[in-house]
Amino acid sequence: MRYIFGAYTLDVQRDELYGTEGVVQLDRQVFAVLAYLVQHHDRAVPRQELFEQLWPERFVSEAALERCIAIARKAVGDSGRSQHVIQTVHGRGYRFVAPVEEHRDAPPGTAPLVPLPAPPALASADRGTPAGHGAVWHPGAHHRAGESARLGGIPTPGADVPHPGPGLCAAV
Repeated sequence: MRYIFGAYTLDVQRDELYGTEGVVQLDRQVFAVLAYLVQHHDRAVPRQELFEQLWPERFVSEAALERCIAIARKAVGDSGRSQHVIQTVHGRGYRFVAPVEEHRDAPPGTAPLVPLPAPPALASADRGTPAGHGAVWHPGAHHRAGESARLGGIPTPGADVPHPGPGLCAAV
């Protein structure tokens, strides 16, 4: 599952946070706190729940949790003062308040989609390039226009060009 908020993507399968500069390095505890808050963005998460769910059978101090929250905030461009992403709910815990889009991963056995910028010739508006050209596609995904958006690709206007394998679409 991937969660997208602002300029960030949190990939819980890969345990990675991506920002505009690429992968944001987080230690395991900070990532766990951020992921838990994002996954439960629909409600305030009590501190005690974080302790029980993330560190069962282990004592973790309030200061350690507050440190994780501070580092997570900094990683996503937030701060204790602004709280546009992670909000402190006084006396209760924390709530992830930024709008979140949830994206299910592609079906097992499917190669991941890797977006690439279109070469300048393909991106040219005067060439009349159909939507999706210049992107990386799964084998045959181009002629499955209805499914391409669900799989994370760019929707196409129709069944214009079948692709035999993954790679850069060069159809014009």
